[in-house]
Amino acid sequence: MYIRQMTLISFEQIIEFQQETKLEMILSQIGVSKLASSLRKPSNLKGPKGYETTSIIYALIAMQIEKIQNVKELNIIDGDHISIDSTKLDSYEAAKPKKDIIDDDTNPNWGMKRDTNGNNIRWFGWKLHILCDSKSELPLDILITPTSVYDSTVATNMINDFLEKYKSVFTPSYYAMDSGYDFEYVYENIVNKYNAIPIIAYKPRGSYAPPEGLDEDFDPVCSAGYKLVYWGKDKNYLKFRCPHAVGKCNCPHGMSWCSSSNYGYTLKLDYKENRRLHGDPYKILG
Repeated sequence: MYIRQMTLISFEQIIEFQQETKLEMILSQIGVSKLASSLRKPSNLKGPKGYETTSIIYALIAMQIEKIQNVKELNIIDGDHISIDSTKLDSYEAAKPKKDIIDDDTNPNWGMKRDTNGNNIRWFGWKLHILCDSKSELPLDILITPTSVYDSTVATNMINDFLEKYKSVFTPSYYAMDSGYDFEYVYENIVNKYNAIPIIAYKPRGSYAPPEGLDEDFDPVCSAGYKLVYWGKDKNYLKFRCPHAVGKCNCPHGMSWCSSSNYGYTLKLDYKENRRLHGDPYKILG
């Protein structure tokens, strides 16, 4: 027979016995109810309610007490890996035919983009462009444009505005985007102007066959058609080795088919010559 031992003290009582921190003691002595009431949005108004004003006031006070200059000091936002994407923002205004739309970069417009499943979606309204921290998934900058504005034309402007605002806080090393941003000028700006590495999904643009020397996943292949094995980076070059030499396949021709070297066939690609196909770090495209 088992006898269940009774709890001597509850979890709530344990919390009550814990010593208050300096911040908790200071905030407990500050009354912000009047200030919060004057800032709080009237309940009878329509639209988003926003954040609780009392919490915002306490957060601002806490930042001064703890001498927190920016969010990076809280170790919530990494800032080294940035992601950029857009999403649809529907208009509450009745949809209009294209001939009746005022195309002034302010009024809603018709647009189309692919969703995560590859389906085309069409809507009347705007686009919400978001630049966010990849680690925390928190937005760092946003921009609203008509839907007719292409994602790629906005990307470099968003990066430039973001760095202007936080140039003393964040210095991103990587920018990740989907295939809607797969344009040479986006690569060039990120590499040459912002000294970072673009990681952008490849868009075939109507080509049904992969470039010569690459398979359907855009990985380099040997003359026998086997996928070469990525073997690291050497300065500006990505190094690939014979798959038979490293035990990844059993080629009927052996290593001698492609090279007379005992090391096996080796391919070096300068990733700076074509960043769309061969990026650093090496990525699987498709």
